[in-house]
Amino acid sequence: MTDEKKKTTVLSRDNPLLQRAINQQSKDDTDNLVAKGTREFLILIRGMVERVEIGKEDTVIFGRFELNATAHQIDLTPYGAGDRGVSREHAQLHTDGDTVYLTDLGSTNGTYLRGERLEPRTPTALHKGNEILLGRLSIQIVFR
Repeated sequence: MTDEKKKTTVLSRDNPLLQRAINQQSKDDTDNLVAKGTREFLILIRGMVERVEIGKEDTVIFGRFELNATAHQIDLTPYGAGDRGVSREHAQLHTDGDTVYLTDLGSTNGTYLRGERLEPRTPTALHKGNEILLGRLSIQIVFR
Protein backbone atom coordinates (compact mmCIF):
# COMPACT_ATOMS: atom_id res chain seq x y z
CA MET A 1 0.00 0.00 0.00
CA THR A 2 1.42 3.44 -0.92
CA ASP A 3 0.94 6.65 1.01
CA GLU A 4 -0.82 9.03 -1.37
CA LYS A 5 0.16 12.07 0.73
CA LYS A 6 3.90 11.53 0.31
CA LYS A 7 5.58 10.87 -3.02
CA THR A 8 9.20 11.23 -4.07
CA THR A 9 10.18 12.25 -7.59
CA VAL A 10 13.61 12.84 -9.14
CA LEU A 11 13.74 16.06 -11.14
CA SER A 12 16.74 17.81 -12.69
CA ARG A 13 17.15 21.52 -12.03
CA ASP A 14 16.22 22.12 -15.71
CA ASN A 15 12.91 20.25 -15.40
CA PRO A 16 9.97 22.48 -16.47
CA LEU A 17 7.77 21.24 -13.57
CA LEU A 18 10.41 22.21 -11.01
CA GLN A 19 11.05 25.57 -12.68
CA ARG A 20 7.30 26.29 -12.81
CA ALA A 21 6.96 25.54 -9.06
CA ILE A 22 9.91 27.80 -8.21
CA ASN A 23 8.66 30.58 -10.53
CA GLN A 24 5.15 30.38 -9.03
CA GLN A 25 6.68 30.84 -5.58
CA SER A 26 8.64 33.91 -6.72
CA LYS A 27 5.42 35.56 -8.04
CA ASP A 28 3.96 35.75 -4.52
CA ASP A 29 3.57 39.43 -3.53
CA THR A 30 4.04 39.05 0.22
CA ASP A 31 7.28 38.82 2.23
CA ASN A 32 6.27 35.55 3.89
CA LEU A 33 5.80 32.38 1.93
CA VAL A 34 2.11 31.57 1.75
CA ALA A 35 0.76 28.05 1.72
CA LYS A 36 -2.26 28.11 -0.58
CA GLY A 37 -5.31 25.83 -0.62
CA THR A 38 -4.46 22.26 0.26
CA ARG A 39 -1.18 23.10 2.04
CA GLU A 40 0.93 21.12 -0.34
CA PHE A 41 4.68 21.48 0.14
CA LEU A 42 7.43 20.56 -2.32
CA ILE A 43 10.69 19.99 -0.50
CA LEU A 44 13.74 20.12 -2.78
CA ILE A 45 16.71 18.14 -1.46
CA ARG A 46 19.81 17.42 -3.54
CA GLY A 47 17.90 17.34 -6.85
CA MET A 48 15.03 15.28 -5.45
CA VAL A 49 11.49 16.45 -4.65
CA GLU A 50 9.45 15.29 -1.66
CA ARG A 51 5.75 16.16 -1.92
CA VAL A 52 3.98 16.58 1.41
CA GLU A 53 0.46 17.73 2.30
CA ILE A 54 -0.25 18.91 5.82
CA GLY A 55 -3.35 20.15 7.58
CA LYS A 56 -3.68 23.46 9.39
CA GLU A 57 -2.74 22.07 12.82
CA ASP A 58 -0.09 19.60 11.61
CA THR A 59 3.70 19.90 11.55
CA VAL A 60 6.35 18.25 9.41
CA ILE A 61 9.49 17.02 11.18
CA PHE A 62 12.80 16.71 9.32
CA GLY A 63 15.38 14.20 10.49
CA ARG A 64 16.62 10.62 10.26
CA PHE A 65 13.82 8.13 10.89
CA GLU A 66 13.25 4.41 10.91
CA LEU A 67 11.24 2.67 8.19
CA ASN A 68 8.02 3.29 10.13
CA ALA A 69 8.17 7.09 9.76
CA THR A 70 4.74 8.74 9.65
CA ALA A 71 3.41 10.87 6.81
CA HIS A 72 4.50 14.00 8.70
CA GLN A 73 8.14 12.94 9.08
CA ILE A 74 10.60 13.56 6.27
CA ASP A 75 13.38 10.97 6.44
CA LEU A 76 16.52 12.67 5.14
CA THR A 77 18.68 9.55 5.41
CA PRO A 78 18.53 8.81 1.65
CA TYR A 79 19.97 12.30 1.01
CA GLY A 80 23.13 11.73 3.06
CA ALA A 81 21.71 13.20 6.28
CA GLY A 82 23.98 11.13 8.53
CA ASP A 83 27.13 12.39 6.82
CA ARG A 84 25.85 15.97 6.77
CA GLY A 85 25.10 16.28 10.48
CA VAL A 86 21.30 15.97 10.50
CA SER A 87 19.91 14.91 13.89
CA ARG A 88 17.25 12.22 14.33
CA GLU A 89 14.63 14.92 14.96
CA HIS A 90 16.32 18.00 13.57
CA ALA A 91 13.72 20.68 12.71
CA GLN A 92 10.02 21.13 12.12
CA LEU A 93 7.90 23.07 9.67
CA HIS A 94 4.46 24.39 10.60
CA THR A 95 2.00 27.06 9.51
CA ASP A 96 0.20 29.71 11.47
CA GLY A 97 -2.33 31.45 9.30
CA ASP A 98 -0.56 32.16 6.01
CA THR A 99 2.94 32.23 7.51
CA VAL A 100 5.25 29.22 7.39
CA TYR A 101 7.63 28.69 10.31
CA LEU A 102 10.78 26.65 10.73
CA THR A 103 11.89 25.58 14.23
CA ASP A 104 15.14 23.90 15.23
CA LEU A 105 14.36 21.05 17.63
CA GLY A 106 17.59 21.31 19.63
CA SER A 107 19.72 19.65 16.94
CA THR A 108 23.41 19.03 17.50
CA ASN A 109 24.66 20.74 14.32
CA GLY A 110 22.03 23.48 14.09
CA THR A 111 19.51 24.76 11.60
CA TYR A 112 20.52 27.75 9.49
CA LEU A 113 18.32 30.28 7.73
CA ARG A 114 19.91 32.99 5.57
CA GLY A 115 23.29 31.84 6.90
CA GLU A 116 22.39 32.42 10.55
CA ARG A 117 21.90 29.67 13.12
CA LEU A 118 18.37 29.53 14.53
CA GLU A 119 17.81 29.56 18.27
CA PRO A 120 16.60 26.11 19.34
CA ARG A 121 12.84 25.76 19.83
CA THR A 122 12.16 29.29 18.51
CA PRO A 123 9.84 29.40 15.45
CA THR A 124 11.25 31.59 12.68
CA ALA A 125 9.20 32.76 9.68
CA LEU A 126 10.41 31.67 6.25
CA HIS A 127 10.73 34.27 3.51
CA LYS A 128 11.24 34.09 -0.24
CA GLY A 129 14.67 33.05 -1.42
CA ASN A 130 15.84 31.60 1.90
CA GLU A 131 18.45 28.88 1.99
CA ILE A 132 17.79 26.37 4.74
CA LEU A 133 20.61 24.22 6.09
CA LEU A 134 19.96 21.32 8.42
CA GLY A 135 23.48 20.70 9.67
CA ARG A 136 25.23 20.80 6.26
CA LEU A 137 22.26 19.52 4.21
CA SER A 138 20.68 22.21 2.02
CA ILE A 139 16.92 22.13 1.38
CA GLN A 140 14.39 24.43 -0.27
CA ILE A 141 10.64 24.49 0.37
CA VAL A 142 8.15 25.50 -2.32
CA PHE A 143 4.40 25.85 -1.86
CA ARG A 144 1.56 25.35 -4.32
